[in-house]
Amino acid sequence: MTLFGKPKVDQSQAIARFVDDTARVVNDQWEWAVAELGQAIPKTLAARPNLLDLGTTRLIFVLATYAVGLQAVRQLFPNNRAQLIIDCTMAAVEAAYPDENAALLLAEFDREWNTDPSNRQNPSFGLGAVIFNLLRLEDTLQENGKTVMNPVAVVASSSIPVRLAVGGPKGSGKAWWKMCHDEFDILP
Repeated sequence: MTLFGKPKVDQSQAIARFVDDTARVVNDQWEWAVAELGQAIPKTLAARPNLLDLGTTRLIFVLATYAVGLQAVRQLFPNNRAQLIIDCTMAAVEAAYPDENAALLLAEFDREWNTDPSNRQNPSFGLGAVIFNLLRLEDTLQENGKTVMNPVAVVASSSIPVRLAVGGPKGSGKAWWKMCHDEFDILP
């Protein structure tokens, strides 16, 4: 701690740490995530039992967790500063996962979260729908003659990154950017 105020940290260092820490949390809590999602998608796992063992599945949840984490940035910083942090985070993610279209997927998750929520009760449900489609989940229901996503699978798909964004079931319950903002003066 400094003598006057909070310790200072450079914004680029904070972004790099967010990217690393978030990926670590997802990896550390992956067994929990697999158990949670596995209960919600029995039909898919019967057809593709290795789905949750694939690196791409884990990457999808890492990216979704980044997107959830970035929502705190919009609440903690003025608009221009928040957008700069988000843009720099997108670039850091693209650098960390250059062959995975990671920045495009992260942008899609972020866009879906921030789409006008008037057609749904919870912004995270859009995140769950994107995950459902990316993983090609087969857990659907018939409703009024139409095939729809099983809401249990959508809720599980969306709640996992939300929980991981606050450290998972063993975490602090506080978003990474909120903790960083509370502990440090983040310099542009």
